[in-house]
Formats: sequence, structure tokens, C-alpha cells
Amino acid sequence: MYTMYGDYGVLGPILEKYLKTTDNILQVGCGNSQLAAQFLHTNEITSQMYDNGFRAIHSIDNNSPVIEEQRLRNKQRAELVFLEDDATSMSFGDESFSVVIDKGTLDALLPPDATAQQLETVRNMFAEVDRVLKIGGRYQIITLAQEHIVKYWIDYFSKTKLDAEASISIESSLQQGPRYRFFIVDDAKAKAIRSYAVFVVPLGREGEWIFSTEKGRKTLLEQAKKLAVLGLGGGILASFLLRHFNKAVIDAIELDPDVVKVATQWFALPSRDSRMNVQVKDALDYLEEAAQKGDRGKLDMLFVDLAGAVHESGLSCPPAVFLTDPVLCNMKNALCADGVVALNLVTRDADVAEQAKRSISAHFPALFHIHSEEDVNEHTRGAIEC
Repeated sequence: MYTMYGDYGVLGPILEKYLKTTDNILQVGCGNSQLAAQFLHTNEITSQMYDNGFRAIHSIDNNSPVIEEQRLRNKQRAELVFLEDDATSMSFGDESFSVVIDKGTLDALLPPDATAQQLETVRNMFAEVDRVLKIGGRYQIITLAQEHIVKYWIDYFSKTKLDAEASISIESSLQQGPRYRFFIVDDAKAKAIRSYAVFVVPLGREGEWIFSTEKGRKTLLEQAKKLAVLGLGGGILASFLLRHFNKAVIDAIELDPDVVKVATQWFALPSRDSRMNVQVKDALDYLEEAAQKGDRGKLDMLFVDLAGAVHESGLSCPPAVFLTDPVLCNMKNALCADGVVALNLVTRDADVAEQAKRSISAHFPALFHIHSEEDVNEHTRGAIEC
């Protein structure tokens, strides 16, 4: 069943990048896999792993016949240890290993329609892996990454506060280096873990200090100081920004006072928070005033989430006037030198969407788009400088 994951010729080069010859390695749920043996096996693709010295490897499985088979198969490899043990209740002491490898075990334990008992089993395994790993240890999961698997471990690990920055790399055997890399920067001052946000690094800028170093990414987390949301609605976006940018002051602009009342009463908008500045006014007036402010009053980020009746042009969000040159010019002038505007674009007409993007790009040279597959929303972000 494990051939679908690839043999060591495929997995080896990726695994070795995150291993040291001094590592004490544990493989959970080894089954009849030859992964552990291949750490000590010389072949053309793996560059003689045996000579590289990966000797301290323990492999466990709760199936006694499987363990006996592995011992017989690898009796000439005295360094390998195969034990009958339960990954959800291991016999090892705390902080026994520097690396834990899971090849397909998580996939086997967590089906798409997992029962409460199966979910509890996976939670117990994660807790045990955390217990037996040394501080700074690595948990390497080889998985088919089906949607329900990815959703589960993102939800599980996002609820754990991090003492230091963590990263997730998605590798491909078809190219050198990670295909995608996610850096998780936790807010040490946050009182509770509620949710998380994603910052997408612009293509071509991944080598810059602010994106490529831990100190730079921490600076990015803290640097936004002045934000504005045009179109309050239920206040979900404004509340999210207030929680996750703990040094930022947020202007929330809404034309209808009744909407502000609903957001405060029914959606728990923290309108009395000293960092939340709710203003009942026309967003066009706000932009014109913001564009006239000096450098100290400029915005770091501007979110445009305004909706209206479908315009004859086919544009329902934002209202067409917000894509005219004078208003886009005010948006640009309201932002600081490296400011960003994020705009929710809704139209069913592809030509209208393209024209809107051209209008925005005339004022914001660095333009990025995220299209929602489930609806007609398209999120467009513009930066003043490339």
C-alpha cells in the first residue's frame, strides 16, 4: 500500500535535507516499509546513506508479526531497532528523539469520515510525538496530503502557541528546493489563539531581508500601524485586524449608522476599543481627507470592501466610482511609501474585471489577484512600489 508514496529514491533526497547523522530517529507505524532499512542501504540514488552514518533508528508498529518480519528481514543490520509499540501510547521516555518520521500512518488513522474515536486516536498520536521529541525536534510527515488531512493538521497545530518561528515546506521530486514554504510567526503577546492570517510574499521579492529572515518576518508582523477598512458590514474584518495587529489603529468607515449598530450589538464589534475608530461617513470623503494628510498620518494598509446595487457597467463591488482615476489617486496618496490596498472585486463580466484591473494597475504597479473558485469574488491587492 505504501508504493504510492514513492520509494527511497524519491523520498531520500527530501528527507536527508532535514536530517543530521547525529539524529536519533523514530519511525512510527513502520508496517512492512523498508524506509528504515533504506537509511542504511547503499544504492545509486540515495548517495550511500549507510556511509553517511544514519544509524540510530527505531521503528515501531503495534502489529507483532510485522515487527518479527522486519527483524528477520534486517537481521544483518544490527543498528536498526524494531519494537512492538503503540504510537498513541509509546514506551519511550520524554525527549528521546530528535526526529520522528511518519510515512502514511496519519493517512491510515484518519479517513475522510473519521469517527470521534479515530479523531481521538490521531490527537493522542500527535501528543505522544510531541512528548518524545526533544526541544527543537522535527516531525516529518509523508502524506498524500488529501484535503481532510491538511485541514486537520492545520487546525491542530494552529491551536498551539509557538515558542519560536516554525516553517512548513511542500517539496516536489520534480524540482530542487521547496515548491512552497510557509513560515509561521506567532504573536508572543497574544492572550489567546483565535485564528490566523496569511501574507503572500510577492514573486521575486522572497530573497529580501524582511521576507527571508526570522527577524524580518517578525518585523513584518508588527510593522503595520495605521489601517483603514472601507465598508464595515458586520465588522468581521475590522475585528480580525484589531486582534492580529496588536499595535495598529484601525479606521472603520461606514455610511449607514444602522449598520454600525448591528455590527456592535450582534457581531461583537469592539467599537469602544481605543484602537478602533469607527466613523459614520462617506468613504469618498474619508479618502479625500486621508490623501491630504502628512507622512505621519498615512495608512499602512487600506481595505476596500464596499458593495452596492449592481451598476449598469456590471460591477457590484466596489461601486464603479471607486475605480475612477480621482478616487484611485486618493487611495494611493492616502498610503505610505510601501503601503498596500486590498480591494474586493465582484463582477460576472470578465471584460469588466479586466478593465477594473487595468484602472487599478495604472496607480499601483505591483498588482496581485486571488480568485475565489466558489463565488464571483476576486481579491485584488495593489502595492505602491514593486
